Amino acid sequence: MAARRLDPWLLAILLIASPLYLYALDRPIFWQDEAEQALHARRILETGLPLVGEGAERISQEEGIEAGWRGLQLYHGFLPIYVTAASFAVFGESTWAGRIPFALCGLLVVVLTYALARHRLATARLAAALVAFSVPFILHARQCRYYAITALGLAAVLLAYRRLLGRKRGARWQLALAGSALALTHDVVFLSASSALGAHMLLWERGDRGLWTRFLTSLVAPVILCGGWLALTTTSGRYLLVRRTSFEASLSYFLAETNAHLLPWPLLAIPLLALALCGRRGNPWEDAAARDRRSLAALLFMTAVMVILSSSLIYPHFRFLVPLAPAAAVAAALCLEPLLGGGRRAAKLGCAAIAGLLLLTDLPRLVAEAPFRAAGWLPAARHASGMPPFPLASLAARIHEDRPGPVATVIEHLHDHAGAGDSILTSYGDLPLRFYTDLIVYGGRSGVLPPPGVRPDWIWIRARTRALHAILRKQGVEGANPTLAALRWTLEHADPDAYETYRLPVNDRNWEHRPDPDLFFLLPERAAPAVQLMRRRDEPRGKRRAPPGPVLP
Repeated sequence: MAARRLDPWLLAILLIASPLYLYALDRPIFWQDEAEQALHARRILETGLPLVGEGAERISQEEGIEAGWRGLQLYHGFLPIYVTAASFAVFGESTWAGRIPFALCGLLVVVLTYALARHRLATARLAAALVAFSVPFILHARQCRYYAITALGLAAVLLAYRRLLGRKRGARWQLALAGSALALTHDVVFLSASSALGAHMLLWERGDRGLWTRFLTSLVAPVILCGGWLALTTTSGRYLLVRRTSFEASLSYFLAETNAHLLPWPLLAIPLLALALCGRRGNPWEDAAARDRRSLAALLFMTAVMVILSSSLIYPHFRFLVPLAPAAAVAAALCLEPLLGGGRRAAKLGCAAIAGLLLLTDLPRLVAEAPFRAAGWLPAARHASGMPPFPLASLAARIHEDRPGPVATVIEHLHDHAGAGDSILTSYGDLPLRFYTDLIVYGGRSGVLPPPGVRPDWIWIRARTRALHAILRKQGVEGANPTLAALRWTLEHADPDAYETYRLPVNDRNWEHRPDPDLFFLLPERAAPAVQLMRRRDEPRGKRRAPPGPVLP
């Protein structure tokens, strides 16, 4: 059988979208979460393992409780960290090298999304375009983090499972490989996906013993890998971290974020209306293709439910929904399929108009949220939206411009003025400082403070830390936030006369390259106090030095 030719529409989508994924990956610098993964990748190149470390060498955002058996980092899956290490080994340590593998994974997600909806050419093209130009997905795919590779793993699992249902050759081994990669990337998403696949099998294929055999054997290796990983994680404090909010609040947040950034609920009215109309006419959709579409829709729905419910057990962050981006794009395309398949020209024009609004504007979010906002049902955890009216155009402009944030400004200042062997204490941003300089770095969320008798050469207490401390003092509450420890140490041990304080011309706000779709556009524009950097007066500075390792963009 002749191989299918590459669809020129898919090629065009990839070519147009590529600059959004690949351009200027060297800026801005890694923010805190990215720097954590980059530092673990550096340690892999040094020791072969992602070890948390001790003292000032600790790589942690949770005071070191991620460390488990033999000091291994056992919070995030190993595969993304080793991918970063491989990129560093090939290209050298740099911001670009850390991000390029995941940006390429983002583009591969577009291809798999197209393949997942391949039952109808127009639907596949629309689904590929919806995920390729999704601003929330692009923001996360441009991160040196597990987001894009998790989305790729989930899309690969869904596609391999669909091929298994179609009795395609090699589908069992594809599902085993994709499942194993997903298990080593994000155990929560793997468990959610495998549960959804099992539920789908029970509903749609419960009578086919041969298919069940192939399905279960394909999951043996992924389940063993995931089980081994879960057993390892019990040696760490990981499970002290996964329950810091109520399930109801998290679930409400994730449903609101799904509605706002992945699949606006009004789209569901289109297939429901089409089914109602077809029902009156005797429903001509009762054929194999229609049943296949319904099976796909059910699979996507069950997968989304499992991921949302599982994610609601941990932090309420949009990043946990990113793996659903390809599934949401296919679901949105399926919602529009009745318009695509209609013979009327008005229906096709309506489909094109809705697709244009989804791709280019923020109007679908505003429409989808309007009833809930009017009723006051949006959760308190939901960010005040910073999405501009035309997110894609605004994203392209932001990628093109170079706006150094507070951490990049401080790092550049330290490159110019810090001496050899200097140390710095900061309340947040410690991991980028560790990656881009060779200073001894204390503070941050690692919980490591200067040892007795040691005074850091530099102190940077973030504006947000000062504000939080002031609020807690008014309330008479002692905050447990680890970033407050650096401020308390400064108040107790740093003689104000021993340090000079000067301001750098940049707002001290934690916004640099945060991928949250609302915060990315909103935070840089908010007013904030200028960066206040304290420098020790006594003892002469060491020699001015060039930046070691990665060079700032």
